[in-house]
Amino acid sequence: MRPTRPRRAALVVLAALLALLAPVAPAIADGAASSSSGAAVFTGSVTEEFAIIDDAPAASYPSPIVIDAPDHIVDEVVVDLVVSHSRPADLDIMLEAPDGRAVMLMSDVACTGTGTWRLRIDQRAEESMPLVPPMPDGTYRPTNLDSVCGNPDDDFPAPAPTTWTDSLDDLVGSPADGAWRLWVTDDTPGHSGFVREWSLTVTASPREAPEFTGAMDLEVALGVPFAHRIAVSGIPAPVVIATSTMPDGVSLEDGVLQGTPTTAGTYDIAILAMNSAGSQTSLLTLVVREPPRITSPTEATAAVGSPFTYHFTVTGYPGSFSVVESGLPPGVHYASGALTGTPEAAGVYTVEAHAKNSVGSFIFTLELTVLEAPAGPVIDLADGQAPATNAQPVDFTITFATEPVGFDAGDVEVVGTAGGGTLSLTGGPLVWTASVTGLDGDGTVGLRVPFGAWTDARGFLGEGASGPEVLLDTVSPVIGDVDDVTVQLREGETSALVEFEPPSASDNSGQVEVTCDPAPGTALGVGEHRVTCTAQDPSGNTATTSFTVTVLAAEAAEDDEPGDDGVDDGIEDDGTEGDDVAEEDGTEDDDVVEEYGTEGDDVVEDDDEGRLPVTGASLLVPVGLALLLLSTGVTLATMRRRAEG
Repeated sequence: MRPTRPRRAALVVLAALLALLAPVAPAIADGAASSSSGAAVFTGSVTEEFAIIDDAPAASYPSPIVIDAPDHIVDEVVVDLVVSHSRPADLDIMLEAPDGRAVMLMSDVACTGTGTWRLRIDQRAEESMPLVPPMPDGTYRPTNLDSVCGNPDDDFPAPAPTTWTDSLDDLVGSPADGAWRLWVTDDTPGHSGFVREWSLTVTASPREAPEFTGAMDLEVALGVPFAHRIAVSGIPAPVVIATSTMPDGVSLEDGVLQGTPTTAGTYDIAILAMNSAGSQTSLLTLVVREPPRITSPTEATAAVGSPFTYHFTVTGYPGSFSVVESGLPPGVHYASGALTGTPEAAGVYTVEAHAKNSVGSFIFTLELTVLEAPAGPVIDLADGQAPATNAQPVDFTITFATEPVGFDAGDVEVVGTAGGGTLSLTGGPLVWTASVTGLDGDGTVGLRVPFGAWTDARGFLGEGASGPEVLLDTVSPVIGDVDDVTVQLREGETSALVEFEPPSASDNSGQVEVTCDPAPGTALGVGEHRVTCTAQDPSGNTATTSFTVTVLAAEAAEDDEPGDDGVDDGIEDDGTEGDDVAEEDGTEDDDVVEEYGTEGDDVVEDDDEGRLPVTGASLLVPVGLALLLLSTGVTLATMRRRAEG
């Protein structure tokens, strides 16, 4: 890259503006024709000239031609240019394919000389463009020269590609379909010109994915050189590689499997053929023969319920190999060189295998021991976890006799009618605490470890297990109401043993216990007592109701002697002889009886000359009796007044 010059920078900006303002020459796709090889020939051209600006990108930067060739792959590209310039060495012209690959068509050629050149650029041309003039019209290979004419290093302003090659063959195999771009720039001040026209000829074949067309079985002799080309078709020509390990002494190069095998055997070699249209993989079976021999271990161990695989290792790669099926455990069978299956019964089994080819035979005996599956864990309720609860988490313990390998929460299933649930595990390695949260609703919840959810240290699948379920119930019982209770003490009593029937209650569990505080039969003194009754189900859900027990004091005993019960007779003397007034309910009479607002607390007033017999009643005397006594007192007072008069 050369240093940036102020004049060149200004010209680059000017060229960019001209490119935006000037109409872009139409890119004409001239269509397709068939070549003698069966490939299609696609052409396009730009016939409207555009300026090559001095020391700047051309006015059309880039100049595109669109080739309509879907699913075609480039076989060959030829470019025709008609260019006028006063110093061709200033020109850098590059072709970019639709997939971004770029080729320098000409750079720093022919030094000086004004003219117009008709150039065909073809990789198969015999000559490159000259370093110094003259440069006749003609066909040339792409030519990228190191400048001897004082031109700077090649430099295409953005957005042109920053890397390129010097051969049109590097475009072979790329997609033909899309926009092909011609990038033209002048890299030295003092000269300018025009691209009068340019055209593009693309020979392309329909893209075909690779396909193996030959036999993929090969038999060779131990220690003898061989070469075998992998038969595969496709456009463009596929690249063929091996993706698996090769036998010693054998390699795959340029699609040819070759070498001198040093080890007898049968080798399945994965072969990959790929091109831009796709890829295909196939197995090539290479047989290197020697007398057969089975070298697998003579002992193997399996467990009931655990998948079992035992591969027979055979050298000599016999023409035949078989296993005596009668010696196999139930659930195990032979196929494709291996014993596979899930043993169903414990025991020791003797398995016999036979290998044979044209140069010998071999009998092999395997002792296969099948163990019982590792014992499953024990699942129980964790300490403090009730069989019924109204709260989460619900805790269990999982106890193993054999340490499980890789045991985690994902190996345990939450079961029951509650639904949902997230499990977490703590503890281990033998005793685990499993906590269940996030249950969807009420119902039962338990744990289940399926068979095979865990393995022991040998990799054998363990037995499963399940345990007790816990009832999750968050619904409270329904409790009935109780009427308030009133109790009258008898004379001499200070408390009473209050009996009452506890309220009825029901629960969705069918089990509910009702307790009251204070309980029936509790001794209660005078006053009001609040009783609270609680219904509780097995999960701890509760409901309460309350009522009041009122204990009344004993009634005072009646006495015939006036005034000896400590109750005021209520008869008062106003100090005026013969002027007693009884006041009762506002009646105008000389006798007045005042009745106070307290129920049962009637008072009779008299003068100072003497008290009449007490006729009042205690608070507990019925209202009717109190009225009767009051009437009697009034009558007696009236009679006395008249007698004195």
